[in-house]
Formats: sequence, C-alpha cells, structure tokens
Amino acid sequence: MVIDIQQPFTEGLSHLENLFDMVMNYDDNDGHTTEKPIVYAPIQRAIRWTFDSMSDSELLTQKHLKRYEAKVLALAEDIAAKEKRIVKEKAALESLKIDLSERKKQIKVLREQVSNVETKLRESENKAQRARDEASRRKKNRVGWIFAIIFTIGLASPGYITNEGELQKAERDRDAHQSNANERRQTLAKFESNLRDISFRQRVTEQSIVTTGASLTSVRFVLDKLKSQDPAMRGFGDKIRNITTYLTVCQGKVEVIYSQQKLLVLFEPLLKSIDQLVLFLESNDETTSLLAEKNIVEKIRKYMN
Repeated sequence: MVIDIQQPFTEGLSHLENLFDMVMNYDDNDGHTTEKPIVYAPIQRAIRWTFDSMSDSELLTQKHLKRYEAKVLALAEDIAAKEKRIVKEKAALESLKIDLSERKKQIKVLREQVSNVETKLRESENKAQRARDEASRRKKNRVGWIFAIIFTIGLASPGYITNEGELQKAERDRDAHQSNANERRQTLAKFESNLRDISFRQRVTEQSIVTTGASLTSVRFVLDKLKSQDPAMRGFGDKIRNITTYLTVCQGKVEVIYSQQKLLVLFEPLLKSIDQLVLFLESNDETTSLLAEKNIVEKIRKYMN
C-alpha cells in the first residue's frame, strides 16, 4: 500500500507546502482592491491540486483496504479449513490406532492358531508316515501262496485291513490339518497385509497432521501480521479523508476571504488535521516511509506553531 500511495501523497504534501507558503506570505496590502484578493486564483488552484492528490491517496487506500479485507477473509477461511482438517485427521488417527491395536491382537491369536495347527499337522504327518511304514512292513512279511490267493480274490488278513484303516484315517487327519493350516496361513497373511496398510495410513495421517499444523501456524502468522496493518491503513484513510473534507470547505470559502488573518482562521482546522496525520504516520512503522520528504513536513509544521 505504502509504495502505491507514495507518489500522490508526496505530491499532496508538496501542494500543501505551496498552499501554506501563499497563505503565510499573503500581504493584505499587496495592491489588491477590496473587491477580491489578487492571490485568490493561485490559492484556489493550490487547494484543488492538493485535494486531487490527497483524494488519489485516499482512493488508493480504500482500494488496498478492499484487497486487505478480501485477503483477511481468504486467510480466515483457509485457517478454518485447516483447523477442520486437523480435527478430522486426528479423529481418523485415533480410529487407526484402535484398528491397529485390534489387528495386532487378532494377528497374535492367529499366529498361535497357525502354530497349533502346524504342530497337529506335523503330528498327523508323522502318524501317517508310521502307518505307511507299518503297512509296508506287513506287506513284506506276507508269504505263502495262501495269502496271495486270499489277496487275489479280494480278501485280506484282519491285521492288514486294520492297518489300512489306520493309514486312511491318518491321511484324512493330515489332509484336514493341512487344509486348516493353509486356511489359517491365508487369513494370517491377509491380516498382516491389512496391518501394514493400517500402519502406512497411520504414518501418512500423522505426517499430514504435522504438515497441516505447520501450514496453519504459517497462515496464522501471516493473518496476524496483516491484521496489525489494519489500524495503520484505516487510520491513514480516515485522516486523509479529514484533510480532503477541509480542503473542500476551504475551496468554497477562500473566494470570500480578504485578509491573511481570516485565511489563517480558515486553514487552522486543516493544519490540525495535517498535524494529526503526520503524528500518526510517525507512530506507525508501516507508514513512516510516507514522510520521506521530511523538509516539506518540517516546513508545514513550522506553520502550525
């Protein structure tokens, strides 16, 4: 804002300097008639030029205020959105932590179940192997053509039949344990994959909260800094408006003023407004650079004393 209004404001100060030079150097007896002062036209012109420059400064200030208000609103909306996002992500994070804890418990139970099933599977495999070995041994011990005939016609010794039944049962048990073990392993693999997914989403959510929090802090800093400029901008605009208001009054009355004393009385409120403006600009870091033409400011201030 300061850079944009620097030129018209400095021009306004320069016109004010010329205006007060004419007022302070006005000679009541400088060859004019009692009908109209000879300096009326230059004073009127200086007032108009000052008014134009100060009005430009005021308009630029109002323009920047509108931009400022739009930016403040956008920042406030951004902050609200980020705060809402953090609340939502924190809730999601808590839910993920609960899911993660629950899934770990389930995996622990599944691993125990898989271990138990694998133990039973090994036992059933050993039992089936023993049954096969026993069947093989008995088969080798069968001798004689009687046994061969009996075997050929579909008969067998009671001991052999019993062993075959044990072998089949052992193999069925083994197959059942194998199927159960495979099913448990698949379920465990799915749960472990899901656990990794939950852990990943938890890390992503935690990082997002950190990133959003840092961004939120940054936006709040920008907003606070911007808000700190608000009094300076509004104060400057108000004081410039006071000056342009007095200039309008002076412009209408100066043509009927015929003495320096009356001119001084007319311009006294304007001088006070300028003094308030200068003091205000000096008291704000954001606006002190507007007083770059210190020689003009000091000269005008001398007229105030």
